[in-house]
Amino acid sequence: VAPGGCLNNKDTFLPENHQYSLYLERPQTLLIGLMQNDKRIGAHLGVDNFSIGFYVYNVEMNRKMRLHENPSRPPKAKSVFINSRENVLRAELDRGHYYLIPCSFKAGKAGEFLLRIYS
Repeated sequence: VAPGGCLNNKDTFLPENHQYSLYLERPQTLLIGLMQNDKRIGAHLGVDNFSIGFYVYNVEMNRKMRLHENPSRPPKAKSVFINSRENVLRAELDRGHYYLIPCSFKAGKAGEFLLRIYS
């Protein structure tokens, strides 16, 4: 996950987090999974998993560039933030263009991640 942090971190949320574009041609149920490397192996050294989560925002169909300003509307779907190895959400989305933004809860926490989307 990128170091931008969650939506609470208004100054870093959009500029520093990855944004993935999704086009849905019809209403669909998506299963979205965000996985991080398991850091519990280093628990004896005080290392723990990051609290990770993600947001899904509906954007204009003709949008070509990433979001630069925090959206005024709430996300169409969002996960809880949890410090487990994987965070999974089932989201029912209408036809349209969406941006999926995976992130850690705290700004400044970056690490490798795997994003899976099933429809």
